[in-house]
Amino acid sequence: MGPPGTVVTVTGTGFQPNAPVTISWSVSTGSVVVTANAHGDLPPSELFILIPDVLGPRFADASSNPQATAPFLVVSGSTEPGGDDAAIVYRSEGP
Repeated sequence: MGPPGTVVTVTGTGFQPNAPVTISWSVSTGSVVVTANAHGDLPPSELFILIPDVLGPRFADASSNPQATAPFLVVSGSTEPGGDDAAIVYRSEGP
């Protein structure tokens, strides 16, 4: 769970050994390609939640055989009275 602008660390097990796995964000064009090790484990890899992003449930999708999906919830950033983020602007896009 996190606000837009969050950097998420993605890991995994049970993938094809030594095979590339593309991890993408369900509502973004961004992706990262990670190569599983000899045991089929993915090393920790960063996936960026872009600004702006639609608030609500999202998924990190691993294009592999079999495919894997991990849930993530995009929430509003915190605000503090008088802080730099006192004004929040929302941009809404359909899925």
